[in-house]
Amino acid sequence: MQNLAEAQHVSQSGGLRQLLGGASVEVTTGNAKQFSDLQEFFPPGSDVHVAYLPTDHYLQTVEAAAQLRKLGYVPIPHVAARALESEAALDDFLARAAGEAGVTKALIIAGDLPRQRGPFSASLDLMKTGLLQKRGIRTIAVAGHPEGHPVMATDEMDRALAAKVAFAPENGLDLSVITQFCFDAAPIVGYVERLRSAGVDVPVRIGVAGPAGIMTLIKFGMRCGVGNSLRTLRTKGDMLGRLASDARPDEILKDVADALAREEITGIAGVHFYVFGGLRKTGQWLRDALAD
Repeated sequence: MQNLAEAQHVSQSGGLRQLLGGASVEVTTGNAKQFSDLQEFFPPGSDVHVAYLPTDHYLQTVEAAAQLRKLGYVPIPHVAARALESEAALDDFLARAAGEAGVTKALIIAGDLPRQRGPFSASLDLMKTGLLQKRGIRTIAVAGHPEGHPVMATDEMDRALAAKVAFAPENGLDLSVITQFCFDAAPIVGYVERLRSAGVDVPVRIGVAGPAGIMTLIKFGMRCGVGNSLRTLRTKGDMLGRLASDARPDEILKDVADALAREEITGIAGVHFYVFGGLRKTGQWLRDALAD
């Protein structure tokens, strides 16, 4: 997460290797093996997110973040508004994350729960408490949805993002956007163009799915509402022949890099990998891509 000026070097230079430099990745709670895979493929100092699952408790998130810090990574916990039972729980979460894991960055999300457990329904609700700043967490990211949201209308999402973008600098928060994954570059490019046209000039980190089986990606894509580019995934090539192999992010990232080189989009902070096929597959793919 960085300010727009610091992100411009990616936008202006383009190129796949340049886009992939400093890529962020994510882990889940309760999976010890992932840390050895992380150490094999991702250098210390990398941003590593601790993903939120609806069954998680924030103490598990803190535990994973502390392990990442011990290994030399920059832990970025996902703080889910709808999962927190009270403002006291939020404060305890942030205090523990900062104190036990040295957390200074976080991804603030609403969270995938049908009903909120406490007073918070949206990420802006968390931002307005002032507890992030109180606990020294001043660099935050929020979610962007290039293909829309499963339950929120696009104009509602746009208003919510604009409110967060306006609120952050006035309250000591450095805000960026991390997009939901897509399977085609067109929605990503269009989304960033739309943000810039609306005057939203915060850095954007492009979310993509790492290598994973086709059916796995379809499952997660349907759950996350990325329907338009799912059709691209389903129709490219011989579907039956590809079911036994992994889908890879090569084509989508090349197309995004080309858009950067043509300066169609600007202010790109890098890439964030969703690792549905596991850290090892994503790490191997990234290592090979950077070596080419």
